[in-house]
Amino acid sequence: MLLVVAAAAALLVEPPMRGGVVSRRGMVIHSFAAATVAPPAFAKFVEPEEGVAYTSKQKLKAELAAATAARKEEERIAALPITKLKAARDKIAESPALIENGDWDELRARIQSQSIIDLINSAAYRKADVAALKKKLLLQLVPVDTFAYKQQKEEFLPAILKDYCAPGVVPRDEPGACKVRPVLDTQGQIAKLKEALASLDEIIRACS
Repeated sequence: MLLVVAAAAALLVEPPMRGGVVSRRGMVIHSFAAATVAPPAFAKFVEPEEGVAYTSKQKLKAELAAATAARKEEERIAALPITKLKAARDKIAESPALIENGDWDELRARIQSQSIIDLINSAAYRKADVAALKKKLLLQLVPVDTFAYKQQKEEFLPAILKDYCAPGVVPRDEPGACKVRPVLDTQGQIAKLKEALASLDEIIRACS
């Protein structure tokens, strides 16, 4: 009888080994599942596949990325020598108005031959031989620049030293009489500028 009671007591005291194993396995499975579901802190954004709807946050990020890429491409194109040459060409194309308005300083700044030749050399490097066109362009630009320079000097001198007649005054045919103010050949200079522009267009086409 005593042996039966002792055996029963031992049975009650002994921990359920199978149940213990299952609990530990459950804890392991639960930990693994938690690690699988929770995203790592350093996870990168992945653009949704084509046809998948964007969230507002994803759409904003995509728009910012597209805007940044577009800006970088614009900056790259603007830095190209051919782009800078085209910009100089556009300024020359607007210069006839400077001749008509007598803005000689700005005109000379735009047709400054050395800066234009430097741009041409950069744009034509390893692309085209434009030596003949450069010579032709210089022969067309230099006279316009010389004309503008003379007008700058003319404007610098005081009116009293020019001996020109006042508006409406007819000069007398006698020593010391005033002189008629010369009429500027603005149309001739504009025509030369247009010829230079045509030569520059030829150079741009050769370098493009």
